[in-house]
Amino acid sequence: MSLYAGMVAVAPKDTPALLKGCKQSKVRAAEVKLRKKGLTATESVGRCATGFTRNIMKSGRGALHVLGAAAVVGMAQAQVAYTSAGTIYSQNFDTLASNGTGIEWNNNSTLPGWFLYRQPAPGTALATYDAATGTSTTGTFKSYGASGSTERALGGLGAGSTYFGSPASGAVAGWIAVAFNNTTGGTLNSFTVSFDGEQWRNSGNASAHTMRFEYGFGDPFTSVVAWTAPGGTFDWASTVTGSPAGALDGNSTGLVAGRGGTISSLSWAAGETLWLRWVEVNDTGDDHGLAIDNFSFTAAAVGAAVPEPAEYAWAAGLALVGFSIWRRRNQHW
Repeated sequence: MSLYAGMVAVAPKDTPALLKGCKQSKVRAAEVKLRKKGLTATESVGRCATGFTRNIMKSGRGALHVLGAAAVVGMAQAQVAYTSAGTIYSQNFDTLASNGTGIEWNNNSTLPGWFLYRQPAPGTALATYDAATGTSTTGTFKSYGASGSTERALGGLGAGSTYFGSPASGAVAGWIAVAFNNTTGGTLNSFTVSFDGEQWRNSGNASAHTMRFEYGFGDPFTSVVAWTAPGGTFDWASTVTGSPAGALDGNSTGLVAGRGGTISSLSWAAGETLWLRWVEVNDTGDDHGLAIDNFSFTAAAVGAAVPEPAEYAWAAGLALVGFSIWRRRNQHW
């Protein structure tokens, strides 16, 4: 695998000033291609942004530099290699399939650094997922989105299905997870995550269902001894319940934007792997279809300023939109 597989460009510390006056809106995924001696790495990233104040593109030693002195997050063999404090990793899931069922899923390959597991704990790797619009009542992990749209979200519909290992009603069905390995050479003391919750199906159940966020340390996933659930803004719940059942637009009616926050007072040692996961439950009765989208992550050491998640998310989108424009103007690149 190329060092640059799954990379995301990162904005510098003066991001807030650069973004002054920018407005937030959906944009199409911008495809970033880096070539170095025949190696190609692709990361499709779409993010909210219109207008950009500065966009500096140059290719040097296979790296992409945007919005000034940017840094990059590379991929380790089994997780995202977090190489420098303050850098930003983003994932919008738009490379997932937009149609079909029983689609092949490979942990750390379909989406580098991302994993799907079913119960029982500590987890069994899953090998498939479905593309869905919200009409399906089948219990699986899903690439949610509008019919035919490449704008996707990663989620699931909990059930007592064999796909999830036939969990009991009210029990955990599985987990969506991402892993980061600290390759900065030093200890990191906080991390910040930002993501949107998206409800793509109202099952007709009168109860709201929650997607819980947890984190833990260890490698591999199945060796993590303790998981911490911070609660609050890190979790999110479905907003549409009751009759009639049916598909929802997770980008509007079912949108719960701006979830996440900062976890402080950590001791994330160099070489240690941090796991983040979202818990899929086989809720009592029919389950709503829940997903996450527009995920971003950054970490810091003691004394370093922790940026607002939204600022970095906008920066990533601005940079990549700018790159798309730059590439079209330089077709011989």
